[in-house]
Amino acid sequence: EASKPFSPKRKKGRERDERLFVAIKRERE
Repeated sequence: EASKPFSPKRKKGRERDERLFVAIKRERE
């Protein structure tokens, strides 16, 4: 599900992905 990277089926992966996303976002700012 490329359109749904934060699927509830992989909630554990979601927490890690969100942290990665925030880290990348901070680096870009």
